[in-house]
Amino acid sequence: MVRYGLVIGVLFLLLVACGGGGHRCPEGYHWDDTTGQCEIDTNIPDEGEDRDIVKDDDPIPDEESIEEDTILPDDDYTGPCLFAQTDGTVTFDVVLHTVTFGPITVGGVSNDGLVTGELWAQDETTKSEFKVATLSPTLTGKTVHLAPGTYSFFYRGPKAHPDDPDHTAVVMAQHVAVAGTMTLPLDLPLVTVSGSVTKNGAAFPSLTGDAAAQTKIILQSGSYSFEIPYSDFANFSISIPKGTYTVTFVGHLSDGAPAFYGKVLFGNTALAVDSATSIPIDITTITLNGTASVEGVPLSSGILAIVKDPPLEPISAVLIGNIGATQNYAAEIIANEGITYTVVYLANLSDYPYSMIRLTQWSEFSAATTGSVVLD
Repeated sequence: MVRYGLVIGVLFLLLVACGGGGHRCPEGYHWDDTTGQCEIDTNIPDEGEDRDIVKDDDPIPDEESIEEDTILPDDDYTGPCLFAQTDGTVTFDVVLHTVTFGPITVGGVSNDGLVTGELWAQDETTKSEFKVATLSPTLTGKTVHLAPGTYSFFYRGPKAHPDDPDHTAVVMAQHVAVAGTMTLPLDLPLVTVSGSVTKNGAAFPSLTGDAAAQTKIILQSGSYSFEIPYSDFANFSISIPKGTYTVTFVGHLSDGAPAFYGKVLFGNTALAVDSATSIPIDITTITLNGTASVEGVPLSSGILAIVKDPPLEPISAVLIGNIGATQNYAAEIIANEGITYTVVYLANLSDYPYSMIRLTQWSEFSAATTGSVVLD
């Protein structure tokens, strides 16, 4: 009996040691049903387990834990700082200097009738620009307050209506240092130009009725536009801001002639006005004679016209009002230095500038120019 008991005890120990019965394995091992035995533990996941392990991002610190240095200026910052505290008080000390307006002149001469418009200033450091005052003879002796700095002062002409855009700024004074109480005299940059309007070096032809009323010269610089009516062609005098002006003719080149629109002085020949001066304006003209030949299908209607810089400029002149009725033309046109015309075909005059056919360009003129235009 003792012998059998010993054998049974040995078998029991072997079963326990091999994980029999409850599949118990020694420490560091686990039971594997596939192999039917204890296998050593490993950190590598089994084939059936999820191998994609997603880690959380590092935690974001609370606002209270942000270091104070991250919200303060860099170490090399040397400008002023303003620290706000709850229930605290902040005091601003704004330095302003009193500027008194002195005498107001126009081109160095007293002329209250021309003292209109607006006075503007620009801080030459910050480039900020602002209106200082409305110009009038009563402005002398009044004061404004300006921050310390160096300023440029500008003249802007009067507006026809308050809602109109500001006029082009014309420099009155530059590099004016405002460092304390001071008096600022004002000299408006207006000059008087005078002269006459002639045609081909001679007095402009006499016009009557509507032709006289519709004829004028326009001086244009930036937003400034001034008219010299036909009635003043023999001797005009006008006060205008300093600047560079184009000169445009609008009206009739002779009594009974069709309307014409054209540049007289522009580009390299534009008027540079910096002081009171005499500016004779001479309009050079030539007469063009020619024929518009139509190739292909005959045209029963249509208009032949010339334009300087289409579609930006208005039509200068109509050469043929109805190509279906006639194909010949004779027209007096302005031929001052530098001018170039584009010959265009229009089905209707109202089609310009939206719908047109450009045919050719004319830029060389002589006293007896004869041109032909082909419409294909």
